[in-house]
Amino acid sequence: MKTYDPVKDLEYINEQLFFYLYLVGLDPHKVESYSIDEIINHTRSMVVAPIEKVESGEYNCSKEPLYWFLKNQRISLIGNIRRIWYMRQLATAAVNNAV
Repeated sequence: MKTYDPVKDLEYINEQLFFYLYLVGLDPHKVESYSIDEIINHTRSMVVAPIEKVESGEYNCSKEPLYWFLKNQRISLIGNIRRIWYMRQLATAAVNNAV
């Protein structure tokens, strides 16, 4: 019977998180220096769609398919980063409690 190994779990989660950090242009080796807010704000700033201007009414392109595609991609990316960050916090706590 296999048992839960928090160290292996954390290694796997870190691989996923490092991929997303690299994808959004952050240094994965500095993961300990980032907060989730910094990562999310950096991710939001790299999106080329004028999401805030459309939502505020300044631009009227909310019916454009390209706008919705880019917005949905940003939502998915941020959601995945948040989920992996949360999983990393749980795995880190499991590693610290297992010692």
